[in-house]
Amino acid sequence: MGRRGRRPDPRLTFPESVRRGRYRRAYQRFGRDLAGWRLVEAAEVRKLAAVEDRHWWYAERRHLLRRALRGLTPGRALDIGAAGGGNTRVLREGGWRPVALEYTAEGSQVAQERGLAVIRGDATKLPLDTDSMDLIVAFDVLEHIEDDLGAVEEVRR
Repeated sequence: MGRRGRRPDPRLTFPESVRRGRYRRAYQRFGRDLAGWRLVEAAEVRKLAAVEDRHWWYAERRHLLRRALRGLTPGRALDIGAAGGGNTRVLREGGWRPVALEYTAEGSQVAQERGLAVIRGDATKLPLDTDSMDLIVAFDVLEHIEDDLGAVEEVRR
């Protein structure tokens, strides 16, 4: 379920001409993917890891994370949806003891190949004890989780 326990209705997004006309197949595929909240595909995780170190978007995000960490006492950190692990490495460089949380086997493998501590798990059911982390980050992740509010509640646990 999505926000407030309801599954999003793709009919609210597309006009009738798209749903029944020329773009019917694309609409049906979109609706099917939306209903299942399609995961980031394995090939996309590999692509992300390949560009993460040099693309301006990720470089700026790492810069913002470094700045946000200033003045915090390092401890245990969890990076939900770490993918290529760029933010996890920033945490490690800052003295934190980070763990990357990945939902898919491919994402876990990519993070492990980059020398990161990884656990596989679901952000809505974190495989961690309550209050076992000092910091939890989730960049560009919540919008990919069907039960985004459930994930936020789990992080607050």
